[in-house]
Amino acid sequence: MGTPAGGGVECTDAAAPTESTEHVVEMRIPRTLLHALVVAGPLAVLLIVLAVPIRAIVLALRDALLAAPAAPTHPWRELTRWLVLLGNTATVAGVALALALSLGTALALLIARTDLYGRRLTRLLIGWAACTPLYVTATFALAALPGVHLSQSAAQCGVLYGLVYAPLATLLVAFSLRAIDGSLEESALLDATAGRVMLTVTLPLARGGLVAAGVVLLVLVVTDFTLTDLLAVRTYAEEAYSQYRLDGRQVGPLLTGLPLLAVLVVVVATCRRLLTALMEAAWARSALEACRFRLRGTRGVTSLVVLSGLLAVVLVLLGATAARIRQPGQLGETVAVVWPDVINSLWLGALAAGVIVLAGVGLAWRLAEGGAAAWLVGVAVIFLASLPGPVVGISLIGLLNHPAWPVDLYDSPLAVAIGYVVRFLPLGVVLLLPAALAVPRGLREAARVDGGDELDVHTRVVWPMMLPALPAVGVLLVILCLGDVGTATLLLAPGWDTAASRAFSLLHFGVYQDLAVLGLLTAAHALAAYIMLTLALRWRRGGEPGLTE
Repeated sequence: MGTPAGGGVECTDAAAPTESTEHVVEMRIPRTLLHALVVAGPLAVLLIVLAVPIRAIVLALRDALLAAPAAPTHPWRELTRWLVLLGNTATVAGVALALALSLGTALALLIARTDLYGRRLTRLLIGWAACTPLYVTATFALAALPGVHLSQSAAQCGVLYGLVYAPLATLLVAFSLRAIDGSLEESALLDATAGRVMLTVTLPLARGGLVAAGVVLLVLVVTDFTLTDLLAVRTYAEEAYSQYRLDGRQVGPLLTGLPLLAVLVVVVATCRRLLTALMEAAWARSALEACRFRLRGTRGVTSLVVLSGLLAVVLVLLGATAARIRQPGQLGETVAVVWPDVINSLWLGALAAGVIVLAGVGLAWRLAEGGAAAWLVGVAVIFLASLPGPVVGISLIGLLNHPAWPVDLYDSPLAVAIGYVVRFLPLGVVLLLPAALAVPRGLREAARVDGGDELDVHTRVVWPMMLPALPAVGVLLVILCLGDVGTATLLLAPGWDTAASRAFSLLHFGVYQDLAVLGLLTAAHALAAYIMLTLALRWRRGGEPGLTE
């Protein structure tokens, strides 16, 4: 082309901004922001959550060192107190684990590996019981056992914990049993009876899952203070909660929970591979060909005993609780009082579950990918999963109850939701890890070969492949939030009672009408949550029923 008149230089197409170039410039900023949210956001959430207890523990250690010269302690008295806490905690946990795993293993063998009649109904009852919050089960037990004196007995407290967590132990052991290769059992059945094969082949093959189930139960028992506070048994978690309620200072309670935290970190870290294997077995789309042991002549009697026993327990507990409604004419008023508490628990739990799932997908993917980031995520998950319940609540109180915040988070219901996120983010990551591990490596590499960056890998490979697991994980997290007492009790905002906080308060005065109605309503919602969980799991498996159905 010629030079324009006047000696000017012609503007070529390369120099002039085109419409497509402007579009790319406009889209670059949103894409950069999306990259930060999707790729770096989950890691930022984890670091913020991790900073909450670490900040509180560091400040408690500093205050303790500064106060030591001015307020000397008696070392022998402190040593005696810690030994008492250690003995009580070990007794409660030992009895609970022995009872829960014994009952759970027996029931798991029956529902997962035998031709028992009514397995579907049995699984429904056990699954409902496993999803029912601890404080609801305690309400039912107190209603059915009036006048029974259990106060200040660590062994009896362990028995109660064992009975409460036996349904959960049943499901966990059943998940580990489904991962066993049935061909080994079939070969053993040629030379031995079914009972002998179960003892010498099935259970030894499932020992990894049994250990992992024991670790899960151990963490649940020793970090909870619902029954220990009710029975006045001094464990580490109970002592931390009681100290803070009586004194109001954070130093003593936080330092009291440190030994328990250290032990749990070591235990969980040691068994991390077994826990991952248990989660993979629980989420498996299909099990290996399982060996179905035949009960033969005892099938009818065994089925009758198991089903009638479970139904009798459920009916007695529900009937005894319903009998505590002494004023049926005021039932509507009672429901109007406690119904908002259940609703608060559900929407706060759903809010926290949404945050955990959004962050958990990226964190689980980091763990599955390996590398330095995976090491950081793994350490943080182990540390956070080992935190006693009171430590989480006390740590957040010290952080949120501060005038520097532009909004009053401490006196809002969001404090409870934040507590749920801190408490259950590590569990959400662990639950999502099997889905992340199942993402084919070939798809990731293909996306990168085609020129995709980390954002493309996340949005086009990771999220679509992990999507079927998200509803089930979300429902599980809501169930966990519904049953959490430590967070809801310590971070309770005025006028925003939850089912857990109100039930924990009412339990100390006996099972009267308010508590009975609250327990029955919460149990009904737990049943609905369990049904939603089974539907979500079936959808994930493409319509294939699982052990929870």
